Amino acid sequence: MKDRNSLLQEAQALIKLNSIYAGRRILREILKTNPNDGVALADMAMCDLLEGRITEAIETLNFALEVDPKNEAARTNLQFAISQKPVVKNATIGNQDALKITNVQIELAGTCSAECEFCDWVRRPEEQKKFMDTVLAKKCIAEARQLGAQQISFHITGESLHHPDILEILPRDYPILISTNCLPLRGEIARELASMNNLTIILAVLWPEPEKKRLTSILNAVNYLKLNPVNRLVVVQMICSENSVPWAQFMYNYFSPFLAKVPQLQLHFKQPYTQEVERPTLGYIPEDIPESVRVQVDRMPTPQSCGPDCVAFSPNPSTDILIQSDGQIKPCFKRSPDWGIGYAQSLSLDVAWRSNRFKEIRTIWSKGDPDNQLPCHDCIRMAVPRGKAVWWDGENKNLPPSALNDDQIQRSTDPVPYPKIIDIIPIE
Repeated sequence: MKDRNSLLQEAQALIKLNSIYAGRRILREILKTNPNDGVALADMAMCDLLEGRITEAIETLNFALEVDPKNEAARTNLQFAISQKPVVKNATIGNQDALKITNVQIELAGTCSAECEFCDWVRRPEEQKKFMDTVLAKKCIAEARQLGAQQISFHITGESLHHPDILEILPRDYPILISTNCLPLRGEIARELASMNNLTIILAVLWPEPEKKRLTSILNAVNYLKLNPVNRLVVVQMICSENSVPWAQFMYNYFSPFLAKVPQLQLHFKQPYTQEVERPTLGYIPEDIPESVRVQVDRMPTPQSCGPDCVAFSPNPSTDILIQSDGQIKPCFKRSPDWGIGYAQSLSLDVAWRSNRFKEIRTIWSKGDPDNQLPCHDCIRMAVPRGKAVWWDGENKNLPPSALNDDQIQRSTDPVPYPKIIDIIPIE
């Protein structure tokens, strides 16, 4: 059992690396033992500051100073938080034209070579089951750059690496992200991607798929890591659904040795998403995974929320814009009537981003959509509990996004919750 100082140092290291969720979890453990720990409170407030929750940070820091008036870290952070408050208010509420796009998501492929249990691509409209036109993809990339997006990602539900012009499309001089099931990650494609220092790549290994696909996916992921990629970040990922999570310990044992060989490698155990209420996909929390800065377990048991307190990436209309394979521009991947803004073939991303419809969506979204006006209202992050989304807007202090309920705790401590893994043969 680590002592308080060791835990605090670990939390601070995580926060410096922008692993806010993991750092916050450790700080909560410290505060359970001593709710008045001034340093932990100051660091918790720093998490709020980094996530833009300025009001919550100020409240926490004021409390920390009440507990210990000599807490200089809290005093310094409080001065900074107060200086930031009017800027944040203007950027997020008062002036939507000041909002900057964080991520432009371009769906190069509306089809996939896998049929994972947590993915619904096979049930999407037929007109979307295609590759994006190469000319349109290049147009979207150019407009994303003009918008100053922090990153362009090439993944929604399909397998981007199957696009026949993938290597022609990908820019080499701009931050990009690709998520792949690893089946096509071999040969020239693998070598070229491994040489790109502007790339974040997610190796979404096909853990729940039949054996042949699963082993091919694992082998391709391993061979990719053996190329010593120069990417800015490499993530081996598991979506912890029912038939994936039995492989959690194997994933850690098999891929953790590469942490010493590939310094930008991380292992992520994420919870599943769904947009189909009638097809619930339960999420499970794997046990006995040694967590660290580079090994992260998503323990988010509440529905997808406005808060970023989660390993999983949650697109939202204040930071993201998405273009489907057929060119439709949307706030997110939700399939719903009247959710599209227009089509990229005839509408620029800049015009779409600043359109009155997008501004209306952002205004309603920022309030948690209490009147059920948007698809956001029923966007369920399908771990326990299921049901109407509980929106985290910084005001609901009784239910932080990572709060475990009794059902989730029982599920994660069940001594025999999953099938046993038998006769795993190492891959050379």
